[in-house]
Amino acid sequence: MRIILFISAILLSTTIFSQTYYIPTVVHVLYFDSEEDMLSSEVENLINHVNLGLRGMSENNIVSREIFDTLWADTEIQLCLATVDEFGLLTDGIVHKEIETPIEPGDFFRTKGESTPWNTDLYLNIWVSAMGSGSESNGGIATTPTVPHSNFPNPYIGVTLNKDSYNYSQILIHEIGHFLGLEHLYFDDIDDTPCSNNAINPEPKCIPEFLTLNTCSNEEPIWNGTDPPDMIENYMEYYGNCAKMFTRGQKIKMRDYANTYYSAMINSQPNTCEIVVSSYVLDEVNTNIKVYPNPTFGEITIEHKKSFSYKIMTIYGQILEIGNGSNTLTINLHSYEKGMLFLIIEGSNNSSIYKIFKN
Repeated sequence: MRIILFISAILLSTTIFSQTYYIPTVVHVLYFDSEEDMLSSEVENLINHVNLGLRGMSENNIVSREIFDTLWADTEIQLCLATVDEFGLLTDGIVHKEIETPIEPGDFFRTKGESTPWNTDLYLNIWVSAMGSGSESNGGIATTPTVPHSNFPNPYIGVTLNKDSYNYSQILIHEIGHFLGLEHLYFDDIDDTPCSNNAINPEPKCIPEFLTLNTCSNEEPIWNGTDPPDMIENYMEYYGNCAKMFTRGQKIKMRDYANTYYSAMINSQPNTCEIVVSSYVLDEVNTNIKVYPNPTFGEITIEHKKSFSYKIMTIYGQILEIGNGSNTLTINLHSYEKGMLFLIIEGSNNSSIYKIFKN
């Protein structure tokens, strides 16, 4: 089935933030045997996957519905593995810790206790462990400054993750949402996340039945009197393998929360980090078109076997540029702000939509 991402005008506040928040991150990898350890490249890929989700660049496009795609946001928040530790020494932001006994399924608090956190005012600590067969539904848990620490045997602020859970990289994005102050959709007060009661348990795959879910009524003004379906595409639902987006309202909440509780952490490291993303199309793959490089520092090239027209748009639906080309065309993006852009290429018979990330 062909899937096309629709982009429309502003439905909510369209404040464009000029500063990306970079959060220094340390990943504690716990392992009972060597097979449970993670290579540095695996940790880096995990963080990169989270950043693609936070920056509105998810490659998970199993579900695409116009009513929600128009609300897709770049939160302008991303994680960077720490480059300097608490003592001012250079680091790769990864701690490997061998443990004496395996972690039992769901024992996230013991996971935290196995590796001492770095200063939680300055670093996001993520503890990753393998909880073994039968722990697939034990995904992760996040603690934040607003959680009553006295209720927890191990109160360190941060995120714990089970590497043996269903699609743990998607679950980590969900937990980072909690770390940044978001609730589940059935409990939040954000206008552009429609009500749901999460009636169906998560499954290891995204199934068609999820598309018909409409588990409670929400007629906020943004929906123009309609009753929208459950937003299974949202990271803060429990349908992780369908998830691909945060909304504009969630973006505002996350950034406000970060400003309030993590002000000392934001942009505290001496340098930022880059996102690695491949060029991909949001509808059916069009082998006649090549778009590169992606990400780009200022120029993109389109190769097409036929004549075409193109548009460059912001994630808010603002058209930045319209033009035409044939064969090979290079477009100068230097004058546009950093972040995600949409490139729409229209031929005589079809359209293709690409996400372009400008550094």
